[in-house]
Amino acid sequence: EPTSGLDAASAESAMTTLLALAKNSRTIITTIHQPRSSIFALFDSLLLLADGRCVYFGDAHASVKYFTDLGYPCPPAYNPTDFFLDLLSPGRGDASALRERVAALVAARDGTKVRHSQSAMSTIAWAAGEVPDRSVPKYASGWLLQFRELSRRSLTYFLRQHEIIVAVLIQNIIFSVLLGLIWLREAGDRSGAPVQSTVGLLSFLIVNTAFASAFFVLFTFPAERAVVLKERASRTYHLGAYFWAKSMTDIPRILVTAMIYTIVVWNLVGLRSGGDHFFSYFILFVLTQIAAEGMAYCVSAGARDAQMAGAIMPVFMVASLLFCGFFINTSSIPVWLRWLRYLSFVRYSFSVAAQIEYKDRTLDLSGCSSAFCPASGNDALDFYGLDELSFATNFGLLLLLGFAFRFLAYYILLRRGPKFEQRL
Repeated sequence: EPTSGLDAASAESAMTTLLALAKNSRTIITTIHQPRSSIFALFDSLLLLADGRCVYFGDAHASVKYFTDLGYPCPPAYNPTDFFLDLLSPGRGDASALRERVAALVAARDGTKVRHSQSAMSTIAWAAGEVPDRSVPKYASGWLLQFRELSRRSLTYFLRQHEIIVAVLIQNIIFSVLLGLIWLREAGDRSGAPVQSTVGLLSFLIVNTAFASAFFVLFTFPAERAVVLKERASRTYHLGAYFWAKSMTDIPRILVTAMIYTIVVWNLVGLRSGGDHFFSYFILFVLTQIAAEGMAYCVSAGARDAQMAGAIMPVFMVASLLFCGFFINTSSIPVWLRWLRYLSFVRYSFSVAAQIEYKDRTLDLSGCSSAFCPASGNDALDFYGLDELSFATNFGLLLLLGFAFRFLAYYILLRRGPKFEQRL
């Protein structure tokens, strides 16, 4: 009832705004009482109910002629809505005559070809307590159409968040430049301290990428989930169409941030040269973000709100970080806890980064004066325990874990869906 409590001019302004929305591919359904004639002229379709029974449903502009043809002409220069209320309301005339008139109008409607859609008539039947048409589909459109439109909506919503986009870009540029300046030209084929410094940089790059991506989801997704629950309750779209559309529209942002990290850090630090190594780092940062955001989606889907998700997420991130192989060697972890390293996406990312930098690489021992002087990159990988799995295996498991987190998040959302849907 958008016009309740409004004066005539404000009511007409509100309805004109709704008309503009309706012409922009939106469906507007409203209940309205005694609208002025200029507001009635805005309607496309009209539904008239009397005693809970449908008296008319069809083109609003054809309603006056319809009742005239049935022997109930609207007086000249008379507001049609006032005429309909006088015709159908119990406030005027004999109650028994009104019941007979309503019964006659309902019978006439049943025998008159008033254009209507199957889904709309099913809604009317349900509202009147009649048996609904079970042939009406669960959703008004197909999965692919939902996926396309939801992808467009998700991308449009993200592009409208100018402040968030700028903040994400600035954050990535500042962090990548800062790390590049701290580890300026530190990488290379020198043995000893440079190896330790470079391995430390690689671990920090992975951790920073994971945390930034995960908390971006934590700050944005819970609020969006509340809207999704309402739209799912009204069967606006399938959950799968929404979730995978959102996952697809995350990819452009992930690619941009990963490219910024790779270009800046790779050039400033002097990471292993070669186009194959550059693109390996780029793909690694992309997959790391996908895995971290997948874990964040799982937590956000299961948590009650953003505050709870923010409190739970560090537990999983720190656990994944502890088993990455940098802070403690795998052999030093208690046997009954070692299996947890296989659930650590940070471990797979860190192993891939170290193997990109040092796999089958000869190191220069001439300037090494510390106790740690590996003769080759393979020795350095063995020292940190990062050669347990091959490069391809680590990459594959990282990709698999990223998709597994997404499917788990989808399952959690599916199980925690609205419980008050009314099947039409």
